[in-house]
Amino acid sequence: MPLARLPEPEAARLRELQLSYPIVDGVPPGYWAYEVSDVIGQGRDCFERRSEQVLAHEVFLRSGIGVASSSPTAVLGSVLRVRIPVGPLRFTGFSRVVEIVDEPGRRGLAYATLPGHPQSGREDLVVAIDEQDVVRLHVSAFSRPVAWYARLGRPVTRALQLRMARKFLRSLRG
Repeated sequence: MPLARLPEPEAARLRELQLSYPIVDGVPPGYWAYEVSDVIGQGRDCFERRSEQVLAHEVFLRSGIGVASSSPTAVLGSVLRVRIPVGPLRFTGFSRVVEIVDEPGRRGLAYATLPGHPQSGREDLVVAIDEQDVVRLHVSAFSRPVAWYARLGRPVTRALQLRMARKFLRSLRG
């Protein structure tokens, strides 16, 4: 499934929206946080390729999430519409890139939810390489359900979020 271009009228509307969670240091009160991390490869070439794939939203695409973005690669302020599969259903969410990580041994981004997303929160996807050239993907997030169906199915929603984070890890291995 290729990355789709977000139509400019929709992108402009999304750029005007405020983030749907309170900006505080750490995790906002009442939000659930999680972090998963795993080895996805070895060596500097792997680090470069996987970093580019994260910034091109391929981690979503390879995990079966449909993505339409205002830019072909993540840049600060770019906006996204995602279609999240849950069984036969597809849920639509909107988010904005709020941070780009670009350090010698770490690259990635952070997405924050916008109104209209079933969750309120933030997700960070960062590829890191250590001194032994081991490459890892780190997925960390905090969220709380805002849509009625997400609130109603809170335990299932949390399980699905962890399942998707693990799917992200698998999507970049090899």
